[in-house]
Amino acid sequence: MNRNRSVRRNRPPPSWLAAVGLVIIQSVLIYPAIWNGSQRVAEVIDQGLGHLPLIRHLASDWPVLDLDRMQQLGPATPMSFPGYHYGMATVAQVVGAEDDRPLRTISSLLSIACTLLVYELVRRRTSPRAAFFLTLPFALSPYVIGNAVWLMTDLPALLFVALAMAPLIQRGPIRDTPSVWFYAAVVAVPAAVAVRQVHVWLTAVLAAFVIATSTPVGSAMPEEWSLSTRWRPARICLGVFGALVAILLITYLFVQWGNLSPTSYPGPVPHPAVWTSVSAQAALFGGPMLLLLPARAFRLPRPLWFALGACALATALLPSSFSVESGRWGGWLWSLTDRLPQFVGRSPLMAALSASGTLTIALLGHAALIKPQNAPRALILLSALAGFIAAHAVHPVCFQRYYEPFVLMWCALCAALAGARARSRWRMLPLFVLSVLQFILTLVRVV
Repeated sequence: MNRNRSVRRNRPPPSWLAAVGLVIIQSVLIYPAIWNGSQRVAEVIDQGLGHLPLIRHLASDWPVLDLDRMQQLGPATPMSFPGYHYGMATVAQVVGAEDDRPLRTISSLLSIACTLLVYELVRRRTSPRAAFFLTLPFALSPYVIGNAVWLMTDLPALLFVALAMAPLIQRGPIRDTPSVWFYAAVVAVPAAVAVRQVHVWLTAVLAAFVIATSTPVGSAMPEEWSLSTRWRPARICLGVFGALVAILLITYLFVQWGNLSPTSYPGPVPHPAVWTSVSAQAALFGGPMLLLLPARAFRLPRPLWFALGACALATALLPSSFSVESGRWGGWLWSLTDRLPQFVGRSPLMAALSASGTLTIALLGHAALIKPQNAPRALILLSALAGFIAAHAVHPVCFQRYYEPFVLMWCALCAALAGARARSRWRMLPLFVLSVLQFILTLVRVV
């Protein structure tokens, strides 16, 4: 009898219980804020000047979608492709658009669905307990909750990004990835572009996955990688179709606007500070996840450690001070940088975080690459990060909310692929502390 009680006590909680916990935690923060939240955050301005007027504009013309008429909003026209706005305009035909709270309530479901999808993908490669703690900083992020509270495009787009990357996190050989996840990715890539055209980089991720699973490329690669060794014409045609639809959407924007954004916005501008911002956030959010990895993740040859050290030092030398003129602003991390000492265009805080984040990304990637069967998935996942950074490197500003949700998701997926486990309570403590800090920031900023 005592032995049976001990077995039940040590049994891990079911996966659905952690998912329910994430929904409850987010709901407690989101829905009171929708009805009586802060009005001092940037999302309020973006919704009031851009997103909500465009939704009402499209709702009045529904079902017609005319991009030329969008220009009538002038400088307030949102930069994104109006897929999200058209979807919410369709919802407005039922709930109305005068009071924005019903629309915000329905839109928030997309952000909660994104959190649940991230949790489910992480859980597929680790335990429910580890998946819960790896997803919790994402669920409590002030920029995830902020996107859920107001009418914003970031999280709805990230939902499709996560769905497009879902085939990379499945168990087993990559060539045996279940078809349902592949079909979901084919739909998700153009859907992500229709919400935010900056995610056109997903077409390269889809192409890499199709090559790995549907062509004889495995004949020339290590057998342990478990790549495809035969043609799969149906999958190739579907992959080409998904990528082609995304590219046609981008082409349509060029035809209508002559650019990837409305004429009221400046054209693409190279912005090297994107790596500084992304790597600094990787240090904050991915660093605690390293403690959950197996010891082999840190067994690198000495020359490689020296090479990584040199790369980290190089990133620390990039401009990292707070500067509105240079686009290095927007978010609590940049605000903290502004309050601390800065020298000759460099912030010691951001330089240290950027250097640490470079090492964190390298270690997460190395850990995911160790198992030969994981190597193709890990390489595509690393390429996804590179594509995300390249796509955002032409944006004129480095707002933290543009990067934080993706960085949190990417670090969690990479850690899960690398074999993260809830090994002991003290190893979980930094992730718990990070989640508490995210919770406090959300209370201060959003609620």
